[in-house]
Amino acid sequence: MNLQNQIINHLLIQNDWMRDELILFKGKNIHLSIEPFILQFNVDKSGQLSCSEIQSEPDTTIKMSPQAFIKMITSKQKKGIDISGDVDFANTFSQVLLKTRWDIEEDLSHLVGDIAAVELTKAGKAFFKSTKKGVRNFGEALVEYWQEEDPVLAIKNEVERFNSEVDLLKEKFSQLEARSDRLINGNDI
Repeated sequence: MNLQNQIINHLLIQNDWMRDELILFKGKNIHLSIEPFILQFNVDKSGQLSCSEIQSEPDTTIKMSPQAFIKMITSKQKKGIDISGDVDFANTFSQVLLKTRWDIEEDLSHLVGDIAAVELTKAGKAFFKSTKKGVRNFGEALVEYWQEEDPVLAIKNEVERFNSEVDLLKEKFSQLEARSDRLINGNDI
């Protein structure tokens, strides 16, 4: 089994609550196609969902673009999703995936111990709450640095001034060229 499937299965095992919802679909499999990836999930006899290598014809297929997947994850929109096969299974499967959470604290505790894992998880949650604002601020700081301290990016006003100076230079050069043509051709200025 490849690493991608092992990671997905690790996350699914941490969410064993899903068995109650999936037991009705035991023995079925579903293909999830998010271009260009195709994943096959199986529901075992106990109702546990697992990701496996594609081996058989699916009972249900869900196809979507990466944009549709992101919209489904972030805002629960289900536009741009094609379903074939058992629609009830597809709906239950999608609800289970949307509710699935990574127990990062449990995984960290195996690496750094319980207390450190709790503290790291708290810090991580606080960081991710402020991430959107932090990323925006960091981006603005980078832009300012690249404009002021290490000029990689140009400031809009400077670009506009440069463009107008180039236009003026082009105009002056055209005038000079016209004068030199008249001189060369023997016409007085």
